[in-house]
Amino acid sequence: MVSIVPLVLAVGFVAMSPGSAQQNPDVDLAMLLAEPDALAVIIDDRVNAAIDACMTAQGFVYQPVLGVLSAGPFDPQAAGYGHAAGSPPEITDDPNLAILEGLDRENLGLYETALYGHPLEEGDPETAPGGCIVQGAGVLVQAMAVVGAVEQSLVELEEAVAADPAYAGAVAAWSECMAAAGFDFNDPDEARRSAQAGFEQAIERAQEEDRPLEGHELAELSEAERTLAVADFTCRGRTIDPVVARIADGKSAFGEAERLLAALLERPQ
Repeated sequence: MVSIVPLVLAVGFVAMSPGSAQQNPDVDLAMLLAEPDALAVIIDDRVNAAIDACMTAQGFVYQPVLGVLSAGPFDPQAAGYGHAAGSPPEITDDPNLAILEGLDRENLGLYETALYGHPLEEGDPETAPGGCIVQGAGVLVQAMAVVGAVEQSLVELEEAVAADPAYAGAVAAWSECMAAAGFDFNDPDEARRSAQAGFEQAIERAQEEDRPLEGHELAELSEAERTLAVADFTCRGRTIDPVVARIADGKSAFGEAERLLAALLERPQ
């Protein structure tokens, strides 16, 4: 059975959020399924936004520490299966440090009381009620419930796809399509594993030779992955995706998961 995540990814269910455009442009369900860290970044952003709103209401400035998402929806031509896109830039500096450094002792205590419920010197901020950090924790609990609903709906959809007689024929047609493009794979999971194995083997060779992975090696691996991924997703669009889309249309649980995810993507203004 082929993993349903990349299959749903290619079907193109979009849960676009106008409210998230400034920090995370063109965030959609496809991106969240394609980028393992994207949903975590979204959740972190929403938690920070809740804390920011709470601190602002009390007259304090709070700068959310945001992660980095891609500039648009998942694109196999640019990113392959993800390895070819490289690592996103890391956020290492907390913008609130400059704010804290500019406060005297009294105002620092007031700031920490607003954020944590008391000055940090007087207790454990993780257990103190009332601070704005509690608002963020509430958003986190809600977000994790959404993640659970999405995961469960994907499990149900995967089971429904596996039980549908048309699915096996669609996978066989995908394999024939890939063969016409010059690739020999039985299903999309095998193709994806092949791309990952290429990177892993190159890294192992470099480690055995006690050297870093050369730039030209990485470029060749990335280009090969992009070529494979484009063929894969093109063939899915002609064969497997219509079957998955038809089955998903009849799954109310998946529709509810999309609705919940769309609500999560709505960033408070």
